[in-house]
Amino acid sequence: MCRVDPLIELSYEQLSKAKRIILIGGGKGGVGKSVISAGIAFSLSKNYKVGVLDLDLQGPAIPVLFTHKLKERLRGDKEGLKPIILGNLSVMSLGFIVEERPLPLSGRDRADAVLEFLAHIHWNPLDYLIVDLPPGMGDEVLVPLRIIKKLKQGFIVVTRSSRLALPVTKRFIEFLRKEQVKILGVIENMYEPYLASKYEERVRELLNRYEVELLGKVPYDPYLESLLLNERNILESEKLARAFREISPKVVKLLN
Repeated sequence: MCRVDPLIELSYEQLSKAKRIILIGGGKGGVGKSVISAGIAFSLSKNYKVGVLDLDLQGPAIPVLFTHKLKERLRGDKEGLKPIILGNLSVMSLGFIVEERPLPLSGRDRADAVLEFLAHIHWNPLDYLIVDLPPGMGDEVLVPLRIIKKLKQGFIVVTRSSRLALPVTKRFIEFLRKEQVKILGVIENMYEPYLASKYEERVRELLNRYEVELLGKVPYDPYLESLLLNERNILESEKLARAFREISPKVVKLLN
């Protein structure tokens, strides 16, 4: 009889403390999935207990996006690593462990590191857990995906109106369908009307082809960089706040 890896069992046990899991990813880096993860987390945390889990080994961005709130260091005990609690938010990132050190790992080693991390996080009960996945379709994405898809979950695909991003997004959606993951919809990030108008037909074609919903368009805001530099909440941008106020209720409805 095939024996289940105890790390997978531990990971499943911890992740099942969330009533619903929202996976956020994209086929390539640079589409702003971490900003989307943070924006939805801040928005939902006004009414729910929300966890944020950053699984990006190579470029963890969640610590930067939550800097304005992160005043304590990562803690752990015999139960495992403790997420940092910020009111209704519980935040955990591989970036808290690797910090700014380079981490040269092969694909399989990255997957093993992610699994080890998942197994040793001690979550409190949550209404929603938002998982910010690494870019791409490698082992470090497959491992958490295959554990989480057994739970009540849904996937948000993040893309941009870009000649580089859209073809990869198509392949990524096909990858998710092959893995039998529930796709909640697509978010078009860093939306600029002038540029997006050139790709409007391609975006519509993508949505129609895969029968997925456009959850919303998050506008490009040059003010975002200033907010991050000054360690401010990204929802202080009225453009972003408005977008996430519209997107978050759709996500809740689709998961219920």
